[in-house]
Amino acid sequence: MGRSGDSTDIQTRNRLTFLGCLAFSAVVFAVFFMADGGIDTDDDWTIAMVLGGNYGSGGNCLFLNSALACFIYQCGLALPGVNWFTVFELMGSVLSLAIVLYLSIREAGLGFSFLLAFLLVRYVLPFCTFRSNYTVVTALVAGAGFFLLLCWAKDKLAGCAEGQAWRVPVGLTLAVFGMCWRPLSFLLSLPFVALAFAAVLVVDVLRRRESLSKPRIRTKVPVASVCATGIALAVVCGGLVVFDAYMWSQPGWSDWKQYHDARSELSDFPTKEYEEIRGELSAVGVSENDYRLVTSWATNDPEFFTVEKMRQIAEVAADESPVPLDEYASKLASCAREYAHHYAVWLLICGVAFLRVLMSGAESNVRRAVAVFLILNVIGVLLISAYFVYVGRFPLRVCLSILVPSSLVSAFMVGCAGGGSVVQLRPACRVLFAGLGTAGCLALCLSICSVATAAAPSLWGVLRNPGPVSSEEPLYELVSTGDNVFVWDVGEYYVIQDGVYGCRSLPSRDFMQSNLTLGGWTTHAPFRMDLEARSGMGNPFRGLLENPRARYVARDLGRADQICQYLREHYSPTASYEVVEQVESFGDTYSILRFSEV
Repeated sequence: MGRSGDSTDIQTRNRLTFLGCLAFSAVVFAVFFMADGGIDTDDDWTIAMVLGGNYGSGGNCLFLNSALACFIYQCGLALPGVNWFTVFELMGSVLSLAIVLYLSIREAGLGFSFLLAFLLVRYVLPFCTFRSNYTVVTALVAGAGFFLLLCWAKDKLAGCAEGQAWRVPVGLTLAVFGMCWRPLSFLLSLPFVALAFAAVLVVDVLRRRESLSKPRIRTKVPVASVCATGIALAVVCGGLVVFDAYMWSQPGWSDWKQYHDARSELSDFPTKEYEEIRGELSAVGVSENDYRLVTSWATNDPEFFTVEKMRQIAEVAADESPVPLDEYASKLASCAREYAHHYAVWLLICGVAFLRVLMSGAESNVRRAVAVFLILNVIGVLLISAYFVYVGRFPLRVCLSILVPSSLVSAFMVGCAGGGSVVQLRPACRVLFAGLGTAGCLALCLSICSVATAAAPSLWGVLRNPGPVSSEEPLYELVSTGDNVFVWDVGEYYVIQDGVYGCRSLPSRDFMQSNLTLGGWTTHAPFRMDLEARSGMGNPFRGLLENPRARYVARDLGRADQICQYLREHYSPTASYEVVEQVESFGDTYSILRFSEV
């Protein structure tokens, strides 16, 4: 009876702990989500537009697995006007943060969890809310799923996983969800998951050796269950990959994929200076002005910037030369300075985990083995980071996609060595860990308070005006009314997202049909081509000259001069433009231009 009562008390305490973590996550996410002003725009808003149903057609996206893209798109068709992409990002992130905090408390103790929560709230949550970056969301969601599965596997092999069967379906769902969201970010988690699983197996073997002299009944059921779970995850992910490949082999989608791959080589990766390849570009009919446009995303001319043409340019322009050692050292130092705070918190988490493992009450051989795995965890992060610096693809979102799974593995390793109990530690060590936990708690509270202060005006505005998004910005009012078709540079277009919609809402179908861009990764997509055809701008570059309703929105007239030069070189030697209106809006001056043939 006593054991049953103890078990009931433990289960009740676990439920209350999880509910507390869930409530904390929900409140923090609500605060962060309101602070969406004055931030840089990533691709998430464009993805939400693609899958929102307002293009009139669609159902697929370059960066998401096709199964998830189709599901979100059907939600957009069923209930249009809702940013379903962001809704699912938020739901997955809230649940994942709650699970991570709950598991870290159980595995590594409350003090350690404060440090981990500080890393997640201070550096990760902004990218799951007002900065809305699906790469970082994937790191958190997939990391939480793997954390659940690893904890279940550890307890299962130890024979103490009773009542924890829910971890398998929830963990598999989150891991698969992360794979569908951003496969490349999902793959970054796998080395750390493999390292943690190896630690589970090694610790299990060491503890079995210690208990050989004790009477113990062991079966192969736990091992079979763990293997079956891993196989199920691999099968589901493999099936989704096959489905994704099938979708991208279909007419229309395959054309878009080929176009994007050719365009991406020129606008997303290093390219050579024009002077180095002037002769080769002239031989394929590409001028200096053409080259400036194609390397800055302005490629929405299906008559000239074809897949073949961009491949010809990429053959001579792609800069694949090795990075010189001195330049690499400079890049490494620059990234170290830029991400110093992120790596400092991560190293503190790894260092505390290392001390907790060495001072735990586990057997000495177990402590040594887990400590070695923690060192390998740190080395792995440094090597992967150095590699991405070398290839020149190390933005903050990639940095966080490495640090998040590594930090979760550190928490898990503490659990492998005996959990978060510090009862057996010396008083000085208890004071040290208590001080670190208190510091983490204070830093966490300060981070939340700083964001809450910034979020208060936005929250008050939503409470006072919960209706549809509106804006009194003159430029927005101008491009939202009338019969004109406004053409934007892809970079300038995002002022509408930042200044009007934020990450909570999407533009209507009418707005999208009368506001087009001269480039971007959606160029040549079937739904984008349909939209342009309905707008009378099947070729947006040519349409600037031939469609009397076309207007170009310019903040920088230098960019307009580039467009005009392109039109003279390809369509009309007498092309010119005039400023028909100027608008003071979004803290800058915007010119509305009309192109014509003199």
